[in-house]
Parts: sequence; C-alpha cells; structure tokens
Amino acid sequence: MYRFKLSDAVLAPVLDRLARFEEQPIDYSFLGVRQLGSIYEGLLEYKVIIDDRVTGKAHLENDKGERKATGSYYTPDYIVKYIVSHTLKPILEQRQARFGELMGQINTVHHQLQDQRLGVQSRQGLQRDLQRLEREAQKTLLDIKVCDPAMGSGHFLVEAVDYLTDELIQILTTYPDHNPVLKMLDETRQSILENLQQQGIKISPDKLEPTQLLQRVVMKRCIYGVDLNPMAVELAKVSLWLHSFTVGAPLSFWIIICAVEIL
Repeated sequence: MYRFKLSDAVLAPVLDRLARFEEQPIDYSFLGVRQLGSIYEGLLEYKVIIDDRVTGKAHLENDKGERKATGSYYTPDYIVKYIVSHTLKPILEQRQARFGELMGQINTVHHQLQDQRLGVQSRQGLQRDLQRLEREAQKTLLDIKVCDPAMGSGHFLVEAVDYLTDELIQILTTYPDHNPVLKMLDETRQSILENLQQQGIKISPDKLEPTQLLQRVVMKRCIYGVDLNPMAVELAKVSLWLHSFTVGAPLSFWIIICAVEIL
C-alpha cells in the first residue's frame, strides 16, 4: 500500500470545490444518514488507480463488484425502524419496570430525610442509601448496550439513538420529582453553560433541551459499532456526531466504533 501526503496548496482547492456547486456554497447540514448511506454505497464502487507515482497522476475506476464483494448494501428506512423497535422495546419495558421500583424507593428515602427527628448517623445512612439507589436508577436506563457488528454508514445506530432517546424521555417525564437522570441532565446543561461563559459566549439555556442532552448521553453510553470497511467507520462517526450535535458541547467524545481486520 502506497501512502502519499498532500500539501495545503493541493488540498485547499479540492475542499473548496467540494463545498460548492455551480459556484454556490453547499449546505451539508441537510444531509441525513440516508443520504450519507447512498454516498457510501456510491463511493464503494470506485477505486483510486495510481497512473504515475512520480507525478501523482491518478484516475478513478468504477468497480461495481466491490460493493457486492464487501456485502455493503443500504437497508431501507422502514426496515431499520422495524428491527430497532422490535429489538429494543422488550428491553426498555423491563428497564422501565425496574426504574419505577427504584423511583418508589428514592421517593421514600427523600420522605424519610424530611423527618427532623433523625439523628446524624441515621441521616448519613439514608444519604448513602439514596446515592446507591440513584446510581442504580441511572444505570438501569443508561447501561443498555447496542452494537451493530456490520454498521455500514451507521443507519441502524442513528435510528437506535433516536428510538432510545424518545422512549427514555417518556419514561423520565413520568417521574419529574427526585429523578436522578433528569438531575444529571441539568448538571450537564449547567456545565456547558459555565464553559461557554468562561469563553465569553452566552446562549439561551432553552437551546439545551433535556431531549437533546439525553440524546448525547445515549450516544456516549449506549452505542457501539464495527465494520470491516474503514470508510464505513468514518462515515458512521460523522453521521453520529452530526446527529448528536449539542450547542456548546464538543464533538470530541469517544464513540466505540472501529474497523476490524479478518486474519
């Protein structure tokens, strides 16, 4: 395998042409995972052929057999939605039942802590119980692991993020009081606002909605992906990063997505 380095003088015009169509700028923000999947399929049909290693002359060669050889096909959206919902629904139903039990215990402990007659040791013991219950409640909803072992451009994973986020927010809003997950999201929002303030940037807290913050948490804690094709890995990362973009929060969080090599 040959490795070539491109200078900024060569690369800059290429990037500029990719960002324009008929001299007008292209807004890539409208690209969804479906479009990225189509691009991925198309790119797999081309290979770069080096004509002259000295001058760097090269051309693209169409190889429609490449996509078939690697088993790379784009799954229709309705099939993805069906598979994701039927896979995750029973898991979420079990987690919801357990979360409800834990929230009942958490509310009981909060009620007991309001008793002014409690001694110091009893209060400390209840505080430890409360912390343990809150950790378990968070773990119950947020330790779900979703792995796509042949993820392509990340279509299934993006749908899994959306499905989990929508279902979890419905569960969370059922328990508005003393909810440890909602408390964690509030702390995340405050941390983002404080970091922005230190940089001299002010935004409305309304732009950091619980659903958006939860989506980011789901992305960080629940989503895993693997693919044989390194290009698929990069496209999946881009899809997930763009999909989980949160105002004021960095895109640098770690997503467990990798390429594997068959020996």
